[in-house]
Amino acid sequence: MKEETSIEASVKNIISIRSIILPDGNSEIYIVFLLDYISGTPTSDGVENDAAAFFDLNIAINAENVVYLSRYLIKKILTANYSKLSPDILYPFSNSNYKLFC
Repeated sequence: MKEETSIEASVKNIISIRSIILPDGNSEIYIVFLLDYISGTPTSDGVENDAAAFFDLNIAINAENVVYLSRYLIKKILTANYSKLSPDILYPFSNSNYKLFC
C-alpha cells in the first residue's frame, strides 16, 4: 500500500480505531495501522498532513511536535500486545463523544 506520506508499506496489523462526534454533529473515524516499511521518503501530501518524517522512537514519544495521539499509541505498542482492540478507558480524552480502541 502507498499511504499519504508517499511511503510504500505493507499492513501488519490495525493497532487503533478512534471515533469522535464533532461539535457540528458529524463524525470522524481514524484507523491506525502498524506497517512494515518497504520503500520511499516521507513527503507531506499537503492535504492530510503538513509534514512527514521518520523519527527515532525515543524522540517521537517525547517530542511536542508529534501529535499526542501518535505519542500515546507508540508508547502503548511498545509495551502491549495488540491482538485484540478494546476501548481504552485510560486515554485522557475518552468521553461519550470520543472513543479510542487499542
